Amino acid sequence: MHSRIIQLEAGPIDEWDLTTPDDYCDDHWFLYAVADYVAEDADHEETLKWFRSLFEPEGELVEFFERPEGTGVIFKEGFLEAYFGRQFVRFKAALVKLTNTATEENFRSDELAYAISNLRDAYADKYGFYIQNYDTSLVTLNKFLRHVKPDTPYYFGGTVDYHA
Repeated sequence: MHSRIIQLEAGPIDEWDLTTPDDYCDDHWFLYAVADYVAEDADHEETLKWFRSLFEPEGELVEFFERPEGTGVIFKEGFLEAYFGRQFVRFKAALVKLTNTATEENFRSDELAYAISNLRDAYADKYGFYIQNYDTSLVTLNKFLRHVKPDTPYYFGGTVDYHA
């Protein structure tokens, strides 16, 4: 499965400071915990379209912009409530499914692993988008979004493909 790492910063990003696959080589934890490998993103613009599509349900609460100093996104006031309200529905469904299927017998075996994985992914998808940011470092999309400042412009930097 392929996904992406997207650099998002609270200010314009210099060309020399763009995230590249080289940032995740050698001893980087990401290669041990999540990815088999990282590579150049073959289509940066397509990745940003894919990223934008994640927020279509939030509509006008997300503003994508193009400015002379760069392109980016603003998560407006109310975005967090709308986005995480939608995410919470998925989380709650995974939690209910886990609760309804959990027995002492399948706890002793490995039968709950899939339900637990679904619950974890509903909270912060380990194999989805990651955000590279000066303040948070490399984190899942949901972890990053939990810390965004409403109405703050975040600028897109480099994008990296990864395989898990």
